[in-house]
Amino acid sequence: MIDSTEARKELEEILKQDEYTVYSKPPGFVEKWWNQAMAWLADLLESWFPSLEQGSRSAAAPVLIAIIAIAVLLLAWIVYLLIRNSRRKMLNREFKPLQFSREIDWTYEMHMERASKLEAEGQLRAAVRHFFLALLLFLHEQKCIEARQWKTNWEYFAELGKSSRADADRFYELASVFDEVAYGERQISNNDFLFFRGKIAAWLEEGRVDR
Repeated sequence: MIDSTEARKELEEILKQDEYTVYSKPPGFVEKWWNQAMAWLADLLESWFPSLEQGSRSAAAPVLIAIIAIAVLLLAWIVYLLIRNSRRKMLNREFKPLQFSREIDWTYEMHMERASKLEAEGQLRAAVRHFFLALLLFLHEQKCIEARQWKTNWEYFAELGKSSRADADRFYELASVFDEVAYGERQISNNDFLFFRGKIAAWLEEGRVDR
């Protein structure tokens, strides 16, 4: 027959093993925070909706998860806006698209013709440049901006914004592509090039109709 003292010692040794002690460990920081948040939210739900008093503890979990999800989405949206605003502030404050006198002396039709020729030759990067310069000179002709050799795209963007926010935003989109291709390391794909060219062609066509 097993002695009671010996049996008690054996039982104590068994209870000291990991599978039994894990349940007696104090909660970690995240678990503690979660329990406190659940309790706070349950109390809040009970005060707002007395009829939920019995099930408020179980209802608190999905509500808390929804609040966290909304907070994460809101934070992601704020970060996106900050990055977008930062990129806008950095829009070509250094490079001047019409830096060469011969380019500003051309008409926008001449740049369009040159761009189409470069496109046919497969020189998409150079074609992007001439399509964009055609847009600048077209806007100059329409008196939307005043094209100058010393001006940057940021200055053209600000100039357009004084008369039309929509046109300024449209210009920003095209100027961003131009900056990345002309001054950055971006290799423009055929689809992106066609989209860029189509946007400029549509803008020029709108201007011709307005006249």
